[in-house]
Amino acid sequence: MLRSTMMAALILACATGSAQEPSATQQNDAPYWKSFLERGLPIQWNWLTSEQIAKLPKPKIVPATPFRGFAAYKEATRRYAKDVKLGPDGTLLNYVAGMPFPGSIDPKDPQAALKIMWNYDKRYLGDDFKQIFKLNYVRPGGSTTRWIKGHRKRIWYVGRVALEPTPAVEWAQAKDMRVGDWGELTAPSDEAGTIRMGIRYEFDDRMPPQVGAVDDQWVYLPAIRRVRRLTGAQREDPLFGSTIITDEVAGGNDRETLVQTFKLIGETSLFVRSLRSEEQTKCSPDHALIDLPEEIEKRRVWIVEATHKNPKYVYGKMLYYVDQELYVMLMTASSDQKGQPWKRHWAYWRLTEDEIPVNYLSYDLDLQSQWGTAFELKTTPNQGVKPNEISPDRLYRK
Repeated sequence: MLRSTMMAALILACATGSAQEPSATQQNDAPYWKSFLERGLPIQWNWLTSEQIAKLPKPKIVPATPFRGFAAYKEATRRYAKDVKLGPDGTLLNYVAGMPFPGSIDPKDPQAALKIMWNYDKRYLGDDFKQIFKLNYVRPGGSTTRWIKGHRKRIWYVGRVALEPTPAVEWAQAKDMRVGDWGELTAPSDEAGTIRMGIRYEFDDRMPPQVGAVDDQWVYLPAIRRVRRLTGAQREDPLFGSTIITDEVAGGNDRETLVQTFKLIGETSLFVRSLRSEEQTKCSPDHALIDLPEEIEKRRVWIVEATHKNPKYVYGKMLYYVDQELYVMLMTASSDQKGQPWKRHWAYWRLTEDEIPVNYLSYDLDLQSQWGTAFELKTTPNQGVKPNEISPDRLYRK
């Protein structure tokens, strides 16, 4: 089941708009499908036998899901966007809530890449959410070596549109607090009870241009019943020993606009599982590594090249594939400091009934070691997380 899910994420997300949609005849042609799915990331085909390739399911390509948007977020955009502008240093001025730059973005605009990334930065995933997760460690070939389970909650202190207080939690905003995050492991038994908590702050000129430089992070270790303070730089470390770093969860770190410079490369299409699909993953008859959904859709994305302002950052350059309607990241591609391809990361999304995107699977692949991570998620937005629920005091009372 897991291997099927992971390879589906791996293959579907890397098919680009340069591929032609298959005809009815071509859909029965295994070599054609190998070529069609291989575009953009051929290295994983060494995980498959020719028999497995020949048995690939043939997903139906359906029209792209129309996105209406969350009503309160759209109202906030209508109310506040007219006052938003970019400062001379690329900072966002007069922002309160909603999408800062609604409507079509002209790719010829010299500030297009920055506007795209600010829209991404202020995308709406809820005023808060609660999440159940399973993190799977994957060896070359697709089999699982280990997994951990847990639950997580997150709250946005600013840019709130649905749950009171809106548009900000005043006492948190006064401290420049932006996001609070709490994650606790529940299994296996040797990891259960481990808690990682973090506060992200808004950025200002007093703070150095380093990712995590203004983060507060703690970890509670149940084996010794102690709380340990973490440095912000540890956002670049693997998450619980996986191939995913904290900055890659759900595609990005929520503060790219403040610590990176951008260049718009262009736009293309990616094939993803239908945003309306309720289909459950199915194993192939021969326990294959491949499983494809019954329906996929083509999403138009911006391609933005990012370079971190910190020359010692873990990645040299990053390519972000940002959905042009939802402004979530569907895929990222990262190189190391030598310019060699290193990581690919995909985030799969569904839309709730009230049009909030929720991430239900993230897949990360280390191209150099061939190890990977699958992050299975059940996310429920706007659950009424209290602003004081995420606090280091709660950790120290353990």
